[in-house]
Amino acid sequence: MIYQEDNLLIKEVFDQSNHSFVIDSISRISKGKNNRTYLVQNGKNKFIAKFYFSSNADTRNRLSNEFNFLQYAKEINIHCVPKPVIKSDRYNLGIYEFINARPFNSVDLGKNDVIAAADFFSSLNPLDRSDQYQNLEFASEAFLDMQIFANNIDLRIATLVNVLKEKHSSNEINFFAKDLQEIWIKVKLSLSKNKNLIQHNQSLCVSPSDFGFHNALIQKDKIFFIDFEYAGIDDCAKVICDFFIQPEIKVPSKYLELFVSRAFLSFEKKDLLLERAIKL
Repeated sequence: MIYQEDNLLIKEVFDQSNHSFVIDSISRISKGKNNRTYLVQNGKNKFIAKFYFSSNADTRNRLSNEFNFLQYAKEINIHCVPKPVIKSDRYNLGIYEFINARPFNSVDLGKNDVIAAADFFSSLNPLDRSDQYQNLEFASEAFLDMQIFANNIDLRIATLVNVLKEKHSSNEINFFAKDLQEIWIKVKLSLSKNKNLIQHNQSLCVSPSDFGFHNALIQKDKIFFIDFEYAGIDDCAKVICDFFIQPEIKVPSKYLELFVSRAFLSFEKKDLLLERAIKL
């Protein structure tokens, strides 16, 4: 039923836009628990139609985050991301260029791919710092205040511990939760000792957020980056941390200095950025 309703909404949005044409087919390509994604086709023209998840518990505007980020990328001539086509706030629906490429895999990862990712980030943050980025919101869970950041993690760990208690989890899992609490206490102490360095040398940037090769496609030798629902303005050091600690396609730490040197070409004090990232 939802599929049929979505089809009608997609057709309506195309009909009311400047991209009006007869749609040959609409097929569901994602059954994720959050968004509903479709491939829309007319002859050789293909688009991605994405209905965004929303709930009272999550007030983030994922549609605006992603569409505005991709509009910004388009305006500054970045070509390794999908082009935004139509935005429907009424239906919480975004239409984007379809990129005919396969998902990036761990075996694909090499030095040149890290350079491509760094160059993509660098192109998002040109030296002239165009006013075009002013339309972007802060990234999801942007690192703007260390105490808020610490409180957020406190809450997550407390929630985990309470859930484990309610489910009467095994001893092994409870030991893990206890170890996690102890490790986090030590990390907070380290953050406190380095508070001046971390808090008072902040540098903001345009961030893809959730940045890594788990959100990448590969087409022959070219890499495309996707999924910018959490994108926006964020702390540079957090971008570095996110890129190297995401677990799905892990980037070896041997590329850390290479990434920072290329990604932050337009930023001063790159050594300080790297030091802050390591402390975080």
